[in-house]
Amino acid sequence: MTATAEVSSAQQQQQQQAAEAESRKRERPAVQDDESDEEAEFEDDTTEPMQTEDATATTSSNANTSTSASNASRAQVTPEKARAEAAKAAAAKAEAAEVAKGNETVFSPELLRTYYARLFPHELLTSWLSYDPTNATTGSSTSIFARREWSFTIEPSPGDEIYIRYQSFVQPAELSAAIAKRNPHKIDIGAVFSHPPKDHKSLQSSGKFATEQRELVFDIDLTDYDGVRNCGCSGAKICQRCWKMMTMAVKVMERGLREDFGFNHVAWFYSGRRGVHAWVCDESARTLSNEARSAVAAYFEVSMGTEQNKGMNLSHPLHPMLSRAYDVLEPMFIEDVLPSSGHSLLANKENWEALLGSLPPAAEPVAVSLSKKWSKSNDDSTPAEKWTELKRYLSILIGKTEGSAKSKAAKNLSTKDRIK
Repeated sequence: MTATAEVSSAQQQQQQQAAEAESRKRERPAVQDDESDEEAEFEDDTTEPMQTEDATATTSSNANTSTSASNASRAQVTPEKARAEAAKAAAAKAEAAEVAKGNETVFSPELLRTYYARLFPHELLTSWLSYDPTNATTGSSTSIFARREWSFTIEPSPGDEIYIRYQSFVQPAELSAAIAKRNPHKIDIGAVFSHPPKDHKSLQSSGKFATEQRELVFDIDLTDYDGVRNCGCSGAKICQRCWKMMTMAVKVMERGLREDFGFNHVAWFYSGRRGVHAWVCDESARTLSNEARSAVAAYFEVSMGTEQNKGMNLSHPLHPMLSRAYDVLEPMFIEDVLPSSGHSLLANKENWEALLGSLPPAAEPVAVSLSKKWSKSNDDSTPAEKWTELKRYLSILIGKTEGSAKSKAAKNLSTKDRIK
């Protein structure tokens, strides 16, 4: 009984150990690492189930598969592609650095001094503003050059600006010497007085010091065009697209100054920041009164309305200057304003809806009709074609198209709406 019991007990222990070993063997695959997930993904991609005898073989197979995939991925990145990506990243970094550098104001007194010594057009400037170069070199205090006021803005120390007025020079060489000595940040060209401006203190009390001549100057800034600049620029920021508006302004004013007022000597200059300056140098322009100057400036003004009344105030019939300006501007308007390469005025739905919405109430049928037509998926008309179509519809509306049935609608248009 005892021996039998011991044998039975030993057998039970062996069976229990075998069962525990089998249990551990069955439970072992449940403890998985990342490679078991790769195995599942790999098996999903096979057409036949994989027969594995043990976990070691499966793990080894998965490891090889993972390594092969990784090597294949790295093999796709060729040296040429890597270099191209690196060059692209370097270019982007350089561009960002250039933009950041452009936003910084860096000033060097040494470079400015070099500019005045080597590049500043001393002779050209003095020859122009003398209007009689031979008289400017004689040393006469009665010459135009000697009676011209110059103003310097200097900066003895960073942030400490000093404005010096009533500088005058008998000879051009004296101006050059003063510029070299002062190294001004800015030079302002003033009027021509009855006497040399450097003597103004001794003459003002007697009333003998007075302005006799000054050029007629127009200042055109891009900030005045912010409402119609759709290139992303505003304020002092400019780009090639919005700078073309300065070209348009110059062409319109150039013809007006020459053809309507008879001026011959008109010089255009970059203002240094965000626009252009026109200097009219004819003697007849230099001697204009303040009232006459205001009248010339008003001649080129077009009232765009106020915040309360945003409508344009134009005469009827249209002034010849405005008709000529339209002829000058329309080709540039079509090329540089309408398309997406310009200011996208008729290049996308949002902008053309805004344009159509600016038409007077009497032209609402035109706006509605064109909005529907241009919004259709099969409409492939270009911005230039849209502009031509808009003009044709408006011409029909106001009765300019002979024999059109729609010309009767013109009777319902007021004079103001016709002009608009």
